[in-house]
Amino acid sequence: MLMLLLGAALLTAGQLLAAPSFWTFVVPMWLIAIGIVFAASVTAVVPTGKMLPDARPYSMTGGSRSSVAVAGA
Repeated sequence: MLMLLLGAALLTAGQLLAAPSFWTFVVPMWLIAIGIVFAASVTAVVPTGKMLPDARPYSMTGGSRSSVAVAGA
């Protein structure tokens, strides 16, 4: 999230204080893109540190509960 905020701050400063150029627009956007990648990669893991094998709440056979990791189980 810090990369998102840093990119937003640099983009704002570049647009308000400097003339439009590659360095005042594209470079802050790269930082924002890196922040989005970091944020997405962190949210893909459950708090236990394991990836969910199947995020669907019900299986395709008969509507019974599937093997979804549950906190505290």
